[in-house]
Amino acid sequence: MKSARIFLAAAIFALAGCVHRYAPDDALGKGDEPFVPAEFRNGTASLKQVKAYASSLLGYLGGQSSLEMMEADLNQDGTRDLLVADDSGAGSGGNVYLAFAKTPTGYRYLGDLSFGALRVLPKDASGKQKMLTMSCAGSGNCTVFLVVLDASGFHEVARAYLAAGDSGTNEDNRTADELFGTNQVSAALLAKVFGKGVE
Repeated sequence: MKSARIFLAAAIFALAGCVHRYAPDDALGKGDEPFVPAEFRNGTASLKQVKAYASSLLGYLGGQSSLEMMEADLNQDGTRDLLVADDSGAGSGGNVYLAFAKTPTGYRYLGDLSFGALRVLPKDASGKQKMLTMSCAGSGNCTVFLVVLDASGFHEVARAYLAAGDSGTNEDNRTADELFGTNQVSAALLAKVFGKGVE
């Protein structure tokens, strides 16, 4: 009987180790960097751990309804990375997404990114990974961001304002379509939107 109790206790302990929980963290809501556990720094986090970690960070932002997940190759390595948001936090401007790079052994945390539209650009001549994001407030006020992804996360490089959407101008709506449509984004278009010296 004693051995059965020891086995039961060991089984409960093993199962408890499979439950992935992270302490609630309101760092993102305060504009701070969240604590990043070791498994997310070294790229060994499981999908269950991604969901649990995302819940611990996003619960403070949107009220914790359910997680929205989408895939995109954020670092242009041919692997679909993961973007996770709390769908109750979505609005006309988009949502706050936590980004996780897919690694051979799991997922690595890249940082947080807010957007309503996202387009990953090819790496530039210096090897920098850039992307465009757009968030709109109301029916005609949109902000487009040029963002760089490096080892320390996402960094805004430039921003521009477009009168796009239902109340937008024809020219700015065309520009938004060119930035987030199917055609390749040219250096000339980036310079037109963000100014000379930005490519």
